[in-house]
Amino acid sequence: MLAAAAPAGEPVRVKAVLDGDTVILEDNRRVRLIGINTPERARRERPGQPLAEAARQALQRLSRRPLRLVPGTRPYDRYGRTLAYLVLDGGVTAQERLLEAGLGAAVAIPPNIERLDRLRAAEARARRAGRGIWGHSYFRPIDAARMTAEHTGFRFVRGTIRRYWYRKKTIYFALTEELALTVPRRDWPRFGREPVSLLGKTVTARGWVSRYRDGRLRLRTPHPFMMGLLPAAPGETISNH
Repeated sequence: MLAAAAPAGEPVRVKAVLDGDTVILEDNRRVRLIGINTPERARRERPGQPLAEAARQALQRLSRRPLRLVPGTRPYDRYGRTLAYLVLDGGVTAQERLLEAGLGAAVAIPPNIERLDRLRAAEARARRAGRGIWGHSYFRPIDAARMTAEHTGFRFVRGTIRRYWYRKKTIYFALTEELALTVPRRDWPRFGREPVSLLGKTVTARGWVSRYRDGRLRLRTPHPFMMGLLPAAPGETISNH
């Protein structure tokens, strides 16, 4: 008989759960979970978002189970955190469990998109059921025309692409004069189309909104999923959310 294949990843134990998508391992490695963004807890003057504590507690419960750490294609972020999947018995990830509970949104940040299809499917199941963030008014997409400097951080934004232009490393897609989606030119081949084909298209993008020195807002969308351009799975559209 052939020997059973060893489970993928490194066995690990969690020492602390900081929030719904970040843990500290017993060896003091800080791990940011790939492919998910959960509501933000309160910090400094910024109040916590709804369901932030529920997401942290859910990850805390999952972290008591046997876990294996599977790093992404890019294993570290600019803060030195390990970027990885936390894999439970049976091969399902903690990320999928959190998404199924509606306690976060799937994100696609290349090159760490190895399990995007599974994460999208888990999110779609929560959205169909209206669980968690998908049933809460706080997380509804914001109309691009209503975006202000206060709307930084992770957001869902709906708008129509009015124009586009190139810079050395980036393609910009303007939803308004004050807000543009940005795609690193190295990531554009994943979109499989010409930028001009997006003119006049209404999209619901997701990602982190930043305020630039000129006061304008930018939302980085390095993958078609982040710009809402992938074919929707059943229950996956945001239009009824």
